Amino acid sequence: MAHGIVRSAFFGFVFGLLVVLAGPASVQAQSYGGGGGSPAAANEIRLQQLETQIRSLTGQIEEQNHKIQSLEEELQRQTDDMMLRIRDLEARSGGGAVRDDMSSTSSSTPDYAPPASEDTYDYGGGSQSVTGESAPSQPFQYRPPARGDSGAGSSLGTMDSSGKASDSAAADYERAFSLLKESKFDQAEVEFSRFMKTYPDHILYSNALYWYGETFYVRGNYDKAARTFAEGYKNYPKGSKAADNLLKLGMSLSGLGKNDDACVALRQLQDEYSKAAGPVLRRGKQEMNRLGC
Repeated sequence: MAHGIVRSAFFGFVFGLLVVLAGPASVQAQSYGGGGGSPAAANEIRLQQLETQIRSLTGQIEEQNHKIQSLEEELQRQTDDMMLRIRDLEARSGGGAVRDDMSSTSSSTPDYAPPASEDTYDYGGGSQSVTGESAPSQPFQYRPPARGDSGAGSSLGTMDSSGKASDSAAADYERAFSLLKESKFDQAEVEFSRFMKTYPDHILYSNALYWYGETFYVRGNYDKAARTFAEGYKNYPKGSKAADNLLKLGMSLSGLGKNDDACVALRQLQDEYSKAAGPVLRRGKQEMNRLGC
């Protein structure tokens, strides 16, 4: 439906352009005082009318594009919410552990190791804290992790035989995610941060880190968003959100005006995650086309 609105707006723009450029002589005569004005004055008026219509229609198209982007992101959130519920049901029924964030090559070593309390990421110009406030002064230099570096090394965390710790973590994650879906981004930021501090070894840590970055991205804080998505990709290159992290890293860098760096991340997305979900790859290609990568 949203695409239809954009298409209609574009057709309206074309139609308006034709009307202004080739309007009936009677309309022109009425507008220009019966043709008494000079041709130069008439052309100036027509040009002003055309510019006004172009500005109006451009604004409408940009508004619809923003709505389409919001709908796509909301759909992604709902999809993740549904997958979370399915995984939770599987875990509760004893059907096996959640495997999206785990490497299929090892049955004992998971891919969801928590980052250090003050982890650093080479963001250009030397290592900087991913939680730092200042923007990097030098261009971003993407360095993919060594092959096989999955960030492994932690356990699933402690929980008793009744699974109370797991139930509490799932409830806390659900609360944070619900706030995100309700567009309460400030509160969602706090809750995801609390989740990661409380459950640093939990299997949903990498997901929480991604959505934590999303709370900054949707509010236009592209610096913090870029740092968070970079941390997520660096520490969980095989996690379920690895491709999403690269996509949003590229989009965040673009938001910072670092288009060349954004292209590096977006190309890496296409090269490293060619089998990722279709919507992620399609959006990555759209961003590459938009930036002229």
